[in-house]
Amino acid sequence: MHAKTAARLRGNTAAHWIEVLGGAGMWIGPVNDYAGLVDDPQVVHNGTFVEYEHPTEGLVKTPGFPYRFSATPPRIDRGAPRVGEHTREVLREAGFDEAAIDALLASGAARATEAAPAALEPAPVAASA
Repeated sequence: MHAKTAARLRGNTAAHWIEVLGGAGMWIGPVNDYAGLVDDPQVVHNGTFVEYEHPTEGLVKTPGFPYRFSATPPRIDRGAPRVGEHTREVLREAGFDEAAIDALLASGAARATEAAPAALEPAPVAASA
């Protein structure tokens, strides 16, 4: 049954089947790739993705916020951390002293990066189009 259905569906475009099957009352919609997802009219309307300027990565498009409050709109205060940006802080909180942290870093068991550039100015996030 699956093989016959798949063979029949391959005989036409997704748009065709959405029109035909949707017209027959079936709940149907496209399965998008990433580009189709971010450009989907409903996703754009909902503001599902947001764009912001990251201090080291430039303009970044990322999933936005699943909520909207009129008095406290969502905002991005800082970009995603770089790999290793918080390594020392996390290891300290886990109980490691500076000598042990230095040893972990020297051995390659952990990785740390320099402090991040200045934080972004907090600002309301505009949905990307």
